[in-house]
Amino acid sequence: MKTLLRKLWKRILSNLLLTVYLVSSFLVLGISIWSQWQTEAVVKASERNFCDEMLANAKRLVPLATLEELNSYRVPADAQRPEWKALRQKLIEFADDAGVTFAYYLRVEGDKVQYIVDNDLNEQTRSGIDTKPEELSTFLELGPVLAGKPLVSPLGEYAQDWPGLISAYVPIFDSDGSVAAICGVDKKDTDLLYMHNIERGLIIFKFIAFVTVALSGIYCIGNMDRVIEIKTQEVVGLKNAMVYGMANMVERRDTVTGNHIERTQHYLRALIGGLNKVGLYRDELKEWDIEVMVESSQLHDVGKIAIPDSILNKQGSFNQQEFETMKKHVEEGVRIVNMMESKAYDARFLKCAKIIIETHHEKWDGSGYPKGLVGRDVPLPGRLMAIADTYDALTSVRPYKDAISPEDAARIIHEGSGSHFDPVLVYAFEQVADQFASIASQLKNQAIA
Repeated sequence: MKTLLRKLWKRILSNLLLTVYLVSSFLVLGISIWSQWQTEAVVKASERNFCDEMLANAKRLVPLATLEELNSYRVPADAQRPEWKALRQKLIEFADDAGVTFAYYLRVEGDKVQYIVDNDLNEQTRSGIDTKPEELSTFLELGPVLAGKPLVSPLGEYAQDWPGLISAYVPIFDSDGSVAAICGVDKKDTDLLYMHNIERGLIIFKFIAFVTVALSGIYCIGNMDRVIEIKTQEVVGLKNAMVYGMANMVERRDTVTGNHIERTQHYLRALIGGLNKVGLYRDELKEWDIEVMVESSQLHDVGKIAIPDSILNKQGSFNQQEFETMKKHVEEGVRIVNMMESKAYDARFLKCAKIIIETHHEKWDGSGYPKGLVGRDVPLPGRLMAIADTYDALTSVRPYKDAISPEDAARIIHEGSGSHFDPVLVYAFEQVADQFASIASQLKNQAIA
């Protein structure tokens, strides 16, 4: 009882842990998807507001200097002019007021963009830009602005050297409507950068959650396969137990055929082994599930349950009328299996049982019953069972005869080749006759080891 309770507790605990694992995995995945969606919405809204603010600040630069004034400066040659310094001071004050990191003007000449002035007091940074003005257009990727459209860069897209820096550009047009200069503002927003980093982290988190759920699924499938396997074994075990119980019940009525069912099962296995040994009937054997065949053979005499005890246990030989009554056990057996088959989901076992019941008294030359089938018209399971059943009858005590030796039984089987038995199966039997003798000896009064 304690063992049963322990097994029950382990199963409950295992299922509980599996349920908790599955629920937590899907919960983590749901939270990660929801969190990423919420964060993405917040980041987009914040970035949109920030970009609108940046674009508005860039537009405020337009009236601070005329195009004529901007075109009059050449850097670094004019960097010491009072007018240039005054314009820079305006940009410094503008940047402080607007809260931007950089504010600047760029000149457009042909396909080149050149630096004019900014609010940056870092001479090293400014000289680096001043010395290579021809690289600005490539570095800043100002194509849309040069085409006359304001531009706000997404986070870090156009400023990879300054993570978190967002830039806004507004074109300044000359009298011909061409872009002659550009106003620009840059601002580094650490909060927005932080939210982008959180968003990236959530993507990784979601990936981990997906992997967790996938592993959960794999575990569940594997566990489900194991559960199905266990349940299948339980069902098969129950079926075999019921079949054995039914066959044993019939056998108990026949007081002189103890262990007949077990012996014939072992004989069948040995005979099939002999066939494999000599390499014959390989294709025909492949058509049958050997385990199903052997297990279903237990029902070969189930029809005897309908035969009166007076005939089943008669001391002495049957007269003709009694023999005809005994032969009806085949018909009764088929009827019983048909009734079982109509209620069964998987009828393979019963189909094979019915074939064995119906054909194990047929003979190779057509002189058997109930249908007088000839040769290989008798299905293989019936031909195999004919040898196993006859051998056991010969080596067992019957009311009308004594048991004969395994050697004499083997001789009678040999003499029946081509008449009673399939010659190929007789040849296979002769290869394993010693196994038959051993089975007969071990199963006289006890189960085989």
